Amino acid sequence: MKVLLIDDDKDALSPLYEEIREAPQVDLDLKQVGFEEAESTIASFAPDIVVLDLFSGPRSDDEDTGRKRLDQIWKAHFRPVVIYSADPKHSDLSNAA
Repeated sequence: MKVLLIDDDKDALSPLYEEIREAPQVDLDLKQVGFEEAESTIASFAPDIVVLDLFSGPRSDDEDTGRKRLDQIWKAHFRPVVIYSADPKHSDLSNAA
């Protein structure tokens, strides 16, 4: 299975990336990219599932970057997306979709 991790801060995904990569019972082709590489990587890598940080960090000028990526994935590359955020203030995703 191919899994693509997308976050505005690739370093924030490192713990998740390592945890998944080290799981002995899971055979995955795993990549992680930033928002800017997401579109081209989805097209070339063709992941089975995408793990997306929906919420941009404080360094981002565009608060909707993650949401734009989600819409882009859904419309152009239709595949399952898991929303991931390390920010506790975004733990309630009832308004995300």
